[in-house]
Amino acid sequence: MIYTSYFARLRSMPETVIPVSICKKEPNWYSGAQYKKLAPTFECLNNYKQSNNKEEFVERYKREILDRQNVNQVILELYASALGEDAVYGKSIEELMNVYDIALLCYEKPADFCHRKLVSAWLGLNGIGCAEWSAAYAER
Repeated sequence: MIYTSYFARLRSMPETVIPVSICKKEPNWYSGAQYKKLAPTFECLNNYKQSNNKEEFVERYKREILDRQNVNQVILELYASALGEDAVYGKSIEELMNVYDIALLCYEKPADFCHRKLVSAWLGLNGIGCAEWSAAYAER
């Protein structure tokens, strides 16, 4: 399963959930897996911070990041960053998702606006289940 969450919740996640940062820059203490292809550009982030225009950020993030990705390739690369290339080689997306849980991390709390919600929605539109970790994991 693929989850989303944020760095502050990392300590409360079970060891079975493998964290993968989808940020441009992680906290100094974070040493886990990273996947920069889903991180917003610094220019996109800075523009949002200055304008606070969510609609513009969403449109730009979709155009500059998500629309340029192949969802199947992204999933395989996310798992490869979490597990290593050898662990992913020859396995299907379904196989990986049924065996390993990963959590895509950024900084914002679940109630806050952030790009990981856009990633989660994009995955869902492409047939890949993705949910916020706190609620979803407890239900499994």
